[in-house]
Amino acid sequence: MSNFITWKEFLTSKEINWEITKFGNLFSNRKEKGRQNLPLLSVSGSLGVIDRDQLEKRDTSNSDKRKYLRVVDGDIVYNTMRMWQGVSGVVQKEGIVSPAYTVVTPNKYLNKNYAKYLMKNDLLIQMFHKNSQGMVDDTLNLKFPNFASIDVRIPPLIEQKKIASILTSVDEVIENTQKQIDKLQDLKKAIMNELLTRGIGHTEFKDSELGRIPKSWEVKKLGELFVLTSGKSKPKRLLSSVMTNLNAIPVYGGNGVNGYTDSALLDNSTIIIGRVGEYCGCVEVTPKFSWITDNALYIKTVLKQYDMQFLFYLMTFSNLSKLRSKGGQPLVSQQPIHEYQVALPPLNEQNSIASIIAAIDSKILVQIQKLSQTQSLKKSLMQDLLTGKVRVSVN
Repeated sequence: MSNFITWKEFLTSKEINWEITKFGNLFSNRKEKGRQNLPLLSVSGSLGVIDRDQLEKRDTSNSDKRKYLRVVDGDIVYNTMRMWQGVSGVVQKEGIVSPAYTVVTPNKYLNKNYAKYLMKNDLLIQMFHKNSQGMVDDTLNLKFPNFASIDVRIPPLIEQKKIASILTSVDEVIENTQKQIDKLQDLKKAIMNELLTRGIGHTEFKDSELGRIPKSWEVKKLGELFVLTSGKSKPKRLLSSVMTNLNAIPVYGGNGVNGYTDSALLDNSTIIIGRVGEYCGCVEVTPKFSWITDNALYIKTVLKQYDMQFLFYLMTFSNLSKLRSKGGQPLVSQQPIHEYQVALPPLNEQNSIASIIAAIDSKILVQIQKLSQTQSLKKSLMQDLLTGKVRVSVN
């Protein structure tokens, strides 16, 4: 069976004997209001329906929640303005949601967990976009009548449950892998805090401008350790042949600077610092032969008595984003970085500390790769199982 390119091709395929119906025959629209005492829930594209307090975004909900919608276990909630991006999820407990959402309740012919995955189907999301009303993407909305009019093809209930069970088991692997990554990240943070302030096996300490540090350590300005340079613009026509080499996975770990599209071509693994914008002050390491934008600073030369990998961890730990300018466009300039003071151990201890942290980074990278592979597997399974390309055996 060939892959389907459009939802219409899936619906008209004669190779599948699944029932064709409309969402309006599978869902009813819950509009119950006036339950202000219930917990406030929110829907996230990646997390599904969760407690509003779990989101890091500022709470913009109204204090008067009499118009908020009641939801119960098994309901599906979707963001009326963002359904064309697949922002929906299944409800696990009773609560209330913003009236900006649409609440639908699956009937007895539709398994709630199958419905959760079905509404994330890429081909179906294209139909959500097509049936949303509005002039531009930012104003599109998918009200229930339009949602209800969409044709859908579903397998028998027993097959729905088996498909949902398979995808749920993959989700469990993804969740457990993410938990492992989170635990390793917490471990790394704790070890960095210990090693970069107290070192390895020290019993004697001294007072310094930075507080108590091991007796053998020195306080230095970052500008005394390396040469810091900004990117230099290159014509975009020169970039097309090298951009395929850009690798966003850092050598040592990192915290977010990536996606650069032009300027300095680096000839070896190099520490870069976000200078302007969203990643201002973030520290990253580029792979060999990568182009970075002139919105970044990069360390060109490190003095021999300092270990570059150690310096990367030290600068990540130091949180250089706090040096950004106040107001307007976030900006970190070279001078504050040059003047920033750090505590430095002798070279051999730098090497040892860097090796310990790098070992944790290696374990994190293994789990990140596993996570990526499992997420790719889930995506392909969803495409195959939800369109009947691969059929499950049902006893």
